[in-house]
Amino acid sequence: MRLGIPEAAFSRIAQAVEPELTFQSGGDVVGSDQYNGWIAAFDSKDGTGLGYLDYTVYQDEYQISMITVKPEYQGKGIAEKLIRELLSREEIPYSELDWGWVTEEGAALKESLDRKFGQ
Repeated sequence: MRLGIPEAAFSRIAQAVEPELTFQSGGDVVGSDQYNGWIAAFDSKDGTGLGYLDYTVYQDEYQISMITVKPEYQGKGIAEKLIRELLSREEIPYSELDWGWVTEEGAALKESLDRKFGQ
């Protein structure tokens, strides 16, 4: 038991809050100095697509083009995990990301991640 909750119930609650993810990625080289890439997040258990990140690398500058997470999975850390996956795959620090134009929701995510990454 954890926090007075039977282990099986605790496990179901944890999964409902934050699913385990697997990632797939790909992209295309455009010209000699641009790469358009993407990373998709899937639920490890059933393969359901949960979120997607589009990014561009142009002359060694990284710009996030789009992040989207299914509405029913928003607020569960998936967008942050997509960003962390990008940073890990490209071996760059958070400070090198350009968020470009952001929506209201995107601005809230950026502000939250800026605090987490000490920006």
